[in-house]
Amino acid sequence: AFQGPGETNAVGRTMVAAIRGGHEAIARLCYAWGAQGPEGVKSIAAYLEPALTTAAWGGHRALVYVCHDEWGARNINSAMESAAEPGHEAIVRQCYAWGARRVEPAMAAAARGGHTVLIRLCREWGARDMEWAMSAAAGSGHEAVVRQCHDEWGAYDVDQAMARAAENGHAAI
Repeated sequence: AFQGPGETNAVGRTMVAAIRGGHEAIARLCYAWGAQGPEGVKSIAAYLEPALTTAAWGGHRALVYVCHDEWGARNINSAMESAAEPGHEAIVRQCYAWGARRVEPAMAAAARGGHTVLIRLCREWGARDMEWAMSAAAGSGHEAVVRQCHDEWGAYDVDQAMARAAENGHAAI
């Protein structure tokens, strides 16, 4: 249960929940309370990385900037991957601009979400594992992406993709 200033565990959890909903003012209040807790900024720091990836997943661009620029969250590779699956291109691009370079997991996440624009973007940035992308797309039922990975981008492990599709009940692929 939330106890207010000084109880950083609850404050940290509440901060991440506020970010999940896109509530910047509440997130800032929780951050301020956490910074005043018994261990200060160190105690709230454990929540900064989950806050960044949660903001990225939810497409809350302003909160991504707050977490990174103001509060010092640095796990931009995970944030890029988190933003890719739901298709938040602007956040993916910003994470890359900040230095995120793990483009393979981001490409697979984009494929899971069926976002060919982001798959192409990750390929431009050097991602090459089209097998992973094809398998991820198949597991999520994105037939058009599976076909594109195979026909256009040269993915060849159809057996693995079909197994992933079958595991998740996508018989049409």
